[in-house]
Amino acid sequence: MKKYFLPLFILGSFCVNAQVTNDSIQIEDPFESDSIILDQAVVVGYGTVKKSDLTSAVSSANAKDITQIASTTAMQSLQGKLAGVNIINSDAPGTPPTVVIRGMGTALGGKAPLYVVDGLVVSNITNINPNDIEKIDVLKDAASSAIYGVRGANGVVVITTKRGKTAKLKVNYDSYFGVRNTMNMVDMANADQYITYFNEQQRANNEKSFLSENQRYNTDWFDEIMKTGQLISNNVSLSGAGENINYLFSLNNFEEKGILDGNNYKRTTVRNNNDYKLFDGKLKIKQNVSATFTREIPKSYGAFDTAFRQSPLVPVRYDDGKWGQPFWNKTTGEVTYLLNPGDGSGKLNSHGNPVAGAYYDNQKINATILQGSIDAVLNLTKGLDFTSRAGATKYWYKKRTFTPNKQTWLAADPTRTAAQFEIEKIKSTNVGVTTWADNSLAFNEIETFR
Repeated sequence: MKKYFLPLFILGSFCVNAQVTNDSIQIEDPFESDSIILDQAVVVGYGTVKKSDLTSAVSSANAKDITQIASTTAMQSLQGKLAGVNIINSDAPGTPPTVVIRGMGTALGGKAPLYVVDGLVVSNITNINPNDIEKIDVLKDAASSAIYGVRGANGVVVITTKRGKTAKLKVNYDSYFGVRNTMNMVDMANADQYITYFNEQQRANNEKSFLSENQRYNTDWFDEIMKTGQLISNNVSLSGAGENINYLFSLNNFEEKGILDGNNYKRTTVRNNNDYKLFDGKLKIKQNVSATFTREIPKSYGAFDTAFRQSPLVPVRYDDGKWGQPFWNKTTGEVTYLLNPGDGSGKLNSHGNPVAGAYYDNQKINATILQGSIDAVLNLTKGLDFTSRAGATKYWYKKRTFTPNKQTWLAADPTRTAAQFEIEKIKSTNVGVTTWADNSLAFNEIETFR
């Protein structure tokens, strides 16, 4: 009787030899034949692959790469460090960067990649403390991200958080302070230059009114609305390992003050990762729990456009405390809202006061995110494991917007009075509150043959 050996491959995890006879196939020694050894290195789908054996497009970063630069999120610190991954950071505090792995992305799915944290699919990673991350693997091609299906069409960012390793209790504390300033600022016209350009325009248009040479104000609008941004972070972690349990607990407090005055973001993150070994190591359980609390005061970045367009002759406030606006006296040529009897008036432009606009832009956003996942691996026999995974995310979001209509109405025109506001019956206060909660539960059951 002749024997034929037929290699059978199942999901690329292992191969076995089978003895083929005339009427039957007998599998020979399935767990001791040419098995593929999965070493530590790159996380791909539900498993890991030794980097030297990897043929698909994957970029990786370790904890040192992630924490080398002070940043709000882990992806911000990896800008320029991952081949084939385009990361565009935002200067707005608390705003996640734009990550593009595959060009412009899908037609309806946008260009954002899929984020997977310890096996749990999440919408973004702004709530994750960068100090808690052990490594990041970016799956860039169809081969590496195929296990995630259509959700991985724009690439997959797989994040593995830290866990307890050493037997002794290990306490880490780190703190940093950073500043952020603008570079390559646009040179804006000063008061004298503006007067020259404006009067040349008036002559070209055959106008009879001109600005006088001596003006009271020379406002640098960018200097008025901008400040030096700050980043402050304090992080403490405790980790250790015993015979049957590994543990990690971390607490991080992060604060970012933006370059636009009043634009602030605060985040507090608590994480607990535990590993348990039960029944002489036959059952292994991984538990991940994190809670994130954010407080954000956003500001409209339209203030930069207004500052770019507003005249330097307009003050932030007049001597009487009223907000400056681009009114000018066509008779005297002075930039002011005050007129003598018979004087003509006009406006230098149709733009408002950027400082007043930012001052009355009152928003507060509070969010709480709870995330948890649990993995259980049961060893059924030598080389055969049964894995079960479940996870959930709960999200609370509250946004408060306060618009002082009376103050904004008065700020738009210094000639207006509070009495006029009352007479015209336009007084109103708008308070908007948006609340919503999102609950998701993911359960994956995996049979792993190794």
